[in-house]
Amino acid sequence: MNLTRHLKRLLRPLSSTIFHPQWLSYRMPGLKRDLEGIQSGSTLLDIGCHDRWPEKYAKNPEIYIGLDYPALQVAGYKSTVDVWGDGHCLPFTTESFDVVLLLDVLEHVKNDDVVIGEISRVLKAGGKLIFQMPFLYPVHDYPDDYRRYTEEGLKLLLEGKGFEVGAIDSRGSPIETSCLLMNISLSQFFVDVFSGRISFVFILLFPLLPVVVVFNNCLGVAASAVGGCMMPFSYELVAIKKLN
Repeated sequence: MNLTRHLKRLLRPLSSTIFHPQWLSYRMPGLKRDLEGIQSGSTLLDIGCHDRWPEKYAKNPEIYIGLDYPALQVAGYKSTVDVWGDGHCLPFTTESFDVVLLLDVLEHVKNDDVVIGEISRVLKAGGKLIFQMPFLYPVHDYPDDYRRYTEEGLKLLLEGKGFEVGAIDSRGSPIETSCLLMNISLSQFFVDVFSGRISFVFILLFPLLPVVVVFNNCLGVAASAVGGCMMPFSYELVAIKKLN
C-alpha cells in the first residue's frame, strides 16, 4: 500500500481535531451548511462519493445515490457505492435529480466540460450543483490530477453549461493557506524519511511534527478572517440549473 495513503487512513480519526495536518481544509463550515440546507425528500447524486461522508449532513433525502469510478477500488480506495460509473457518461435518465454533489472531483476528470454537461443533463431544472474544488493545493492522486481553476474560470465553465453561479466561497486567507501547505509539506517530508527517500537521520526531528502542526493550525484559524482571499486553498459554491 502507498505509504502516504496508509498515513492518511491512520490520521483519519484526528481529522476533526487540530492535531491533523489538514484540519484547516476539513473544517468546511460553508459546505456543511449547504448540505444541511438540502430539502427533505430530494433526490441526490453524490459523484465521487468515496465514504459518503456528506450523507450525515443531508436532511433525509428521498434517494441518495453514491457513484464512484471502478478504477479507484482497484487502486485501494474503499468506496461505499450504490452505482459504479463514470462522470463522463452518467448512467441516469435526463432530469433525474434535485441535487448533485461534486466535491473535490473535477480536478481528477479528463474532460471537465463533458462531466459538467452530464451533471446539467441529469439535474432537474432549478436543481442544485453543490461543488468544491482545490486551488492552492498539492498535486494528489497522481497522475490523475489535471487542473485548478480561478473563480472566474469556474463561472465560465458552469455558466457555459446552463448554470447560474451564486456566491463563491474562497476558502483560505494567505496566512491560513500557507499554514495548511506547510503542514502538508512537513507531513510528506516525514513520509519520505520513513520510505527511505530522505536520510533517516531526520527521524530525530519527528517529535516536533505534532507541535508544529498544532501551532500552524491555531495560527491559520486565527488568521482565517484576515487578509482577503488572494491565496485560497479551495473554492466551494452552489450553482443552480437554469429553467428551460
